[in-house]
Amino acid sequence: MKQRISTRPPKTTATKPHVSSWFVIIPIAGLVLLAVTPTLLKPSPGASFQAKPGSNPPVALAKEAPSLSARPADAVNSHDAETSDIDKATDHLNLGTELLARGKIDEAVAEYKEAARLSPEDEDMHYNLALALARQGQREAAKAEYLEALRIYPDYTEAHNNLGNLLVADDVGNTIWRVELTGPRNDEN
Repeated sequence: MKQRISTRPPKTTATKPHVSSWFVIIPIAGLVLLAVTPTLLKPSPGASFQAKPGSNPPVALAKEAPSLSARPADAVNSHDAETSDIDKATDHLNLGTELLARGKIDEAVAEYKEAARLSPEDEDMHYNLALALARQGQREAAKAEYLEALRIYPDYTEAHNNLGNLLVADDVGNTIWRVELTGPRNDEN
């Protein structure tokens, strides 16, 4: 039996977008919306608030804002001193990190010690000091600084990891030293 072959083109029907195409269309629409939103929300230059002549302007527009601080002046100054120490400690920390990257370990240790002195309750100061001390070979001092960082922030993963590595390295070193002194154990009796 022969089958008839059609020479007409197949019927075309309107196709609906597949669900997978929505995964492309929706993010693109979101990106377009994000790109356009800042320009729509930007205030025009003439839209700023102006106080009417003869009226009491709001505090934000007044020429001299009244003092709203309820704290005494010396409390503000002590806060500024604390902030200043934190800023100085951060500067020492950054300089120490730069020096450590250059291989100037002794200078980095000095900077980290000063950072830890200025900000003794900042775990990062102690952690970075411990890193530099370990590179300098002062393993016991490094352990103490890791422990101090963990006292301040007990969930400090990197400090736990590095302290563990120091302890394991010391234990392995002690084991190797004992083996060299006593000779290898012979358990094959």
